[in-house]
Amino acid sequence: MTITVLGATGHIGRRVVDILLTQGYSVIAFCHGPNPFPFHNALKVVSGDVHLASDVKVALHGADAVICALGSWHTPTQDIVSSATGHLVKLMPKLGINRLVTLTGADARMSGDHTTFFQQLLRPVLKQVAPKILADSEKHLELLQQSSLAWTCLRSPVMRSFGSQGRFSIKTSPPPPWATIHRQDVATALVQLAVSDDYIGEAVFIR
Repeated sequence: MTITVLGATGHIGRRVVDILLTQGYSVIAFCHGPNPFPFHNALKVVSGDVHLASDVKVALHGADAVICALGSWHTPTQDIVSSATGHLVKLMPKLGINRLVTLTGADARMSGDHTTFFQQLLRPVLKQVAPKILADSEKHLELLQQSSLAWTCLRSPVMRSFGSQGRFSIKTSPPPPWATIHRQDVATALVQLAVSDDYIGEAVFIR
């Protein structure tokens, strides 16, 4: 099985690539910039821009599934996730690829969600602090819902690179606003979802 990883050089993407290779999968790593990975027989690196459909298409050739570990924080346009998703939902059916797993923040909402009291309380704050990031995340969810793909979105609370890891669960209800999760657990969950048929057509939470 070959899996394309978008955002392969990020905090989560690198971990996803490592996990996939360790578990024996072939990986196409889509990177913005030079290749940072050591040589591996099962790894192909494609450099490009997620805003360009032609670049994304190159990274999809030969894939059986796609993991999108992109994030729009610290990017000039802050539209990375929705731009990539827009290309994926158009290109993947043409290339015969059906399974897509994406990542976004736990506060991103989509139609059909039942919001908690804390989510309602924090919504105005998020719109003030990170309006473009929130809009990007929710646009990507809208595009997924409108697509014909077997998609799953993993919504994550604040991520960290220290502390406990290895004990996480995937839920359909959101975590409390003070929750955090280790990046390694997020990467592990993305891989588990991508190689299974669990939670198709759902935006679930890791906690």
